[in-house]
Order: sequence, then structure tokens, then C-alpha cells
Amino acid sequence: MSYIEVKNVNFAYDGRQVLRNVSLKIEKGEFVGIIGPNGSGKSTLVKVMVGNLVPSTGEVLYEGVNLQNIKDRSFISYLPQRSFSFNSSFPASVEEVVSMGLYARKGLFKRLSKEDWEKVYEALKIVDMFEFRSRLIGRLSGGQLQRVFIARSIVSEPQILFLDEPTTGIDAKSEKALYELLEKLNKERGITIVMVTHDIMAITNKAHRIICMTDGKINEKCEAIDIEKHDFTSFLYEYPVKKVKHQHNNNGSVEHV
Repeated sequence: MSYIEVKNVNFAYDGRQVLRNVSLKIEKGEFVGIIGPNGSGKSTLVKVMVGNLVPSTGEVLYEGVNLQNIKDRSFISYLPQRSFSFNSSFPASVEEVVSMGLYARKGLFKRLSKEDWEKVYEALKIVDMFEFRSRLIGRLSGGQLQRVFIARSIVSEPQILFLDEPTTGIDAKSEKALYELLEKLNKERGITIVMVTHDIMAITNKAHRIICMTDGKINEKCEAIDIEKHDFTSFLYEYPVKKVKHQHNNNGSVEHV
């Protein structure tokens, strides 16, 4: 039995078909990348898999149980698109933001225990942000803020972490650090990771498996194509793609080669 199974899922927005008979399986402990053009259904598929959207037909099973019948979903953590576009003027410290990840299980008006705060600090240590625990989030860089939100996502000790375009708007150094952190969470903590991204070369070097989507369907043919070859991206995005090498110089500038 697979850890997650999506079975014949269809989904439509206002009569427009977004997912078309999608079926897939994900095993516990996998690091899975989901790639595809804009509008291919990647984000919608993730929203269905975490339970934010209910499929028109079909079902999502976790260890054989329909997600719609699971009341306690704290084992699932989800970082949606633009989750890092946080109001920098919000008067909250790093540790307060991370602690918010515990309230879904405890309830909004419950006080955090000493054990809860130990979980907060442990999560901050995992993402290398413990020394910033008292700093206001408005004083963090984009990469640091990203780490704080990942800490908030793992503080409740989830079994699976979904991320939707987490590298958007961050620099190359922060992106590299993100992938290293996700590898650490996957290998050392055993967290299953499902990540939507447009960064094809990076995710194919890090993930165990790639799911390709086009036009609301899983495109199984692209999995057989050599990722290093020019025709992979052209095949997936359905138009000619020119590869550009980004060389990051010591002064912070980017040279296109």
C-alpha cells in the first residue's frame, strides 16, 4: 500500500477542467518534484492532495484512508505560493511566528507549554535560525524569512511537507540553502517532501522522482527523456527553449553565458 495515492482525480474551476483523471502514488520518505508549464495544474493538484480543494471526482488516499475522512491532518504541512510575502511590519518575533505552527493542533486560545516552546526552539535549530529567535521578522532577509516559515511548517512534526514554488523571489545562495535544508529534512527526519517548482535542473538533481504535468494531466513520456538534453524542456513546455547558464560572480552580479 502506498503512503499517498491519488486515484482518477478530476477538478474544475467554474466549469474549466484543471485536473484530468490524475492518478499517482507517493511512497513514504520520497522527495518528489512536480514540474510543468503555468496552468498545467501543479498547484491545484497539491491543493487537492492537502485537502484544501475537494476533487470533482476521484479520491486522495493516505495509507488507504480517504483524505476526506481524516479529521486530524496535522501530519500534513503545506507552504503555499507566496507564503513568504509576509507583512514585514507585523510586530512578531521569529519564535512567535514559528509557534503559530502549533496552534492548529492545540487550538488558538491554548497557552503553549514548556514542551511546546522546546519544539519551537528545536525547529529553529534545524533551520539554523535559533540565534535569531527574538528578532522581529521585519528585520530578516528573504532567505531567513523563508527558513522561519519552514520552521513553522515542521514544528508540529509533520510526516509530509508540501511546498509550492518556494524558491520564487530568493537569491541563488538562499535557493541552494533551501535545497540543502530540504535534503536534511528528508534524509535525517524522514519527512516526505512534495515540491512544485519551475526550477527543472535544480529539482532533478535533488528529488528522487519527478512528476511532469501538462494540460491538467501527468505526462509520463517526459520521465523517459534525458533531463540533460535540450529537448527535455522543449518537450515539457511545448515550445523551443534556449538554455542560459547563470554564473554568479563574487560581487553579486549575474553573468549570462
